[in-house]
Amino acid sequence: MQELALEPARRRLAVLHHGAPLPARAAARVGAELWLATPAGVLRYDAQQLRREPERARPLATIGIEALPAPGVHALRAEGERVLVGTDAGLASLGRDGQPLAAPRLAGERVTALSRSFVGTWRGLHRARTLALLPGSAGLRVTALLEHGGALLVGTHDRGLHALAPGSDELRALP
Repeated sequence: MQELALEPARRRLAVLHHGAPLPARAAARVGAELWLATPAGVLRYDAQQLRREPERARPLATIGIEALPAPGVHALRAEGERVLVGTDAGLASLGRDGQPLAAPRLAGERVTALSRSFVGTWRGLHRARTLALLPGSAGLRVTALLEHGGALLVGTHDRGLHALAPGSDELRALP
């Protein structure tokens, strides 16, 4: 697992690996916990302990294939009592206890980014409520989403940065 530790001489954060197959891809605050997305599932930490004593912090629990459509996790989003988890094979909806709340959606899709209103996948951009593919986004390999002031910025793997203006359905490439 990947942990944060303080370098004694500089008191700066440094990344240490403790048996994790690969480093964390995303993080989300879930109540008193910090959840880390990894290629091998989700690691759940006590957020206060991780902040106060990062060198001693160990996962409280792991969430793996028993609760997820695939172990590879790319994105996390806490929404009230549920946590959305974007995996290599779909979108899981979990309770704060890590248990599934519903069957995974977007089955077989590589879900790579989550925002309040959108879900990014390796084949395009979907509206979060209906999961309908946004016109003009087919084929975009979405890697990052940022909503701000009603607008959406969409980072892609191989086609640069795109923007969606408030109230629009037209995704446009930015120079």
